[in-house]
Amino acid sequence: MEKSQKSAKTITSKTIKNANPQISVETNKQNPEMDEKKKHEEKNEQRKRVNALFPPMQKAFEEMQKEIQDIEKELEEMD
Repeated sequence: MEKSQKSAKTITSKTIKNANPQISVETNKQNPEMDEKKKHEEKNEQRKRVNALFPPMQKAFEEMQKEIQDIEKELEEMD
């Protein structure tokens, strides 16, 4: 039984090591360089999403400002 348990442990550690090479089997922590790279990529993705939303949001904001001005003019005319 000891032999089968030992081989199972070996297989598991090899599988873990091969499954994600950025994770050290000994410490089971990610490489800090990979962590920084991932954070940088996430920031870039977030910037892309914000930049994609900006033009339609600005247009909607300008339309709302126009509506507010029209309503204010109507209120002034009523007085």
